[in-house]
Amino acid sequence: MVEIWDDTLKDRKNSCLITHKNDILNEVLSKLIEVGGKNWWHLIVDWDNEEFRATNFEDLAAQLENAPEYSVLEPLHSFDIPVVKSIDKYSMGTAAALKIAYQQPQKLVIVTEKGIPVGLLYVGSKRTINFEGKSIRDWRLIIASGEYIKKNQGGNIEFDRKKILQSLTTYFSEDDLRTLCFLIKVNFDELPGNDTRSKARELCLYCERRGKTAELINEMKNERPNMF
Repeated sequence: MVEIWDDTLKDRKNSCLITHKNDILNEVLSKLIEVGGKNWWHLIVDWDNEEFRATNFEDLAAQLENAPEYSVLEPLHSFDIPVVKSIDKYSMGTAAALKIAYQQPQKLVIVTEKGIPVGLLYVGSKRTINFEGKSIRDWRLIIASGEYIKKNQGGNIEFDRKKILQSLTTYFSEDDLRTLCFLIKVNFDELPGNDTRSKARELCLYCERRGKTAELINEMKNERPNMF
């Protein structure tokens, strides 16, 4: 029987994560880390109606560079992911499929079986695959930022002050809070309160009123990366 070989699909450079357009980015990133995925892996997205899209996680990270913090709670269909040609696993041999992949702008094709994606064939230059390099952003920190964001009863996205306060009081001493305040240009001594918890609470409220919560979370990440 003519088919695309499984051994080829399992080749390291064809590593990928298969998802659906309605999957939440934060959950997808968590899954990537859970399965030991890397930044150069490709993300295959089933867009329904036999349409499939794909990108590598490094390119996806680039889209998040200037995106709002709450982007991690958005479904994949909110992102710019290019359409990619798909080929049925049993419609041709491996050599013919690789030839088609070479002709595609992304240098890849998605392989399906009965309309369901099962992998991909990537024929881009090996020099563009940075097997050991770091991501544009640390995926663990992106996921962590999602932990501090929630949807309220009206369906709007807002920062979760309870979780932020819990992290501040658990992982930061009073002296650490002074450092955080220095980094985000807040006068610690002007914050009401006589103990660490009350100071942390007032810092949360101060940042909410002045739109500095995202900045606070970023500095919390920088100061305590291991807590994420």
